[in-house]
Amino acid sequence: MGDKMVWLDRSEIVTGLIFNGDLDANLVNADDFYPPYNEIIPTLRKGGTTEDVVAKHGFSYYQAATMAANAVTADKEQAKRKPIDWLILLEQAASYYKYGQELAKMADYLIMGQAIDPGKLLQFVSGLDLGHRTLTPLSQVEPEAGQWIKTGYAPIDYYVGGIPKAGLITVAGGTGIGKTTLALRIGLDMVRLYKGKRKTKTTAAEPAGKIAIFSLEMLLSQVMARYLDLDKTITKEERSRILATESAYTVGEIYAVAARTAANENLKAIIIDFADMLVEGEQSEAVMGVIYRSLAVLAKTTGVPVILVCQLNRTQYTGGIPKINHIRYSGMAEMMSSLILLLYNPSSTVADVNANAILPFYQDKGYIIIGKSRFGFKMGKPGAIQTDFYGETGWGNIGYHYFDVFV
Repeated sequence: MGDKMVWLDRSEIVTGLIFNGDLDANLVNADDFYPPYNEIIPTLRKGGTTEDVVAKHGFSYYQAATMAANAVTADKEQAKRKPIDWLILLEQAASYYKYGQELAKMADYLIMGQAIDPGKLLQFVSGLDLGHRTLTPLSQVEPEAGQWIKTGYAPIDYYVGGIPKAGLITVAGGTGIGKTTLALRIGLDMVRLYKGKRKTKTTAAEPAGKIAIFSLEMLLSQVMARYLDLDKTITKEERSRILATESAYTVGEIYAVAARTAANENLKAIIIDFADMLVEGEQSEAVMGVIYRSLAVLAKTTGVPVILVCQLNRTQYTGGIPKINHIRYSGMAEMMSSLILLLYNPSSTVADVNANAILPFYQDKGYIIIGKSRFGFKMGKPGAIQTDFYGETGWGNIGYHYFDVFV
């Protein structure tokens, strides 16, 4: 009740300041006002007079608003605040109340003995706006030299420049094309690249980098076996910096766990295998939209690249060079991803031998196609990196050539 009264009080004060001519009605967001003041603001925005407000909404609300504004103006302490300060306090109160209402619903479920999704709760709390909506002067922002972070995986680093340091990277391909293998290889190479540095007389200590893997399809024992297939020289120390779970998390739970881990560990990448396993219930454009958007926000919020493995649409992709529109729910993937990698291995199926001359067939050679890059293409245009592809060991670590390709 207390938060409700604070929201109501501040709604009355700001509305009164508008009536008194101290604030412009066009500066405020009607949704931030407690009812019925949220309906009075549009009337004032349309050029309505005091008489119009009284006629439509009643005299009592006009009286309450002007009395509240006059009271804070007359108070010596409160008068130190500028009218715009009250607008900021109103936005804050509205935010607190609306978040509190949602949290109260979750609490009611718990009190009644019903389960809630703890991941969604943590994700919700992590998004609580404790301040107000505002803009930041660029004079307060330090410039950042680049948008990319090196991975240690040579084909991507050389031909792409790395991966976006706070972006969603979608890795897509058909069944058995090595999507998981590529994501795991990039993760291992990042662990090896970011070994950490000891403190010296001239430099500060830098903790060793870690990666987080959310394996929604494979057991952790299978993930470990896959790593040994990739590289039997992987050390115990390197394995200690690969944090993994096989739990069937929802996207909300992944958001919460990953954000908490990023806050406490020096995470260099978050790997999720794979997108379709995040869906609860029936798949739809709206459901997948929430998943892609949540993971893009996770990357931006934590500053850690999120690598999402996903499938191609079997009804649209029947072989040949994959394109962005072959990705399941490709619209959301293209919209939310900072980088899209499409995997193509013509040697994996007889049907694709010499089927696409633009990407020639070579035994044990595959292609990592750069389908989208939000921050530009290092090679000037979309293209395909030719590299080795050997069965269980998957994608090689040498990029042989960059082919132009229309995606």
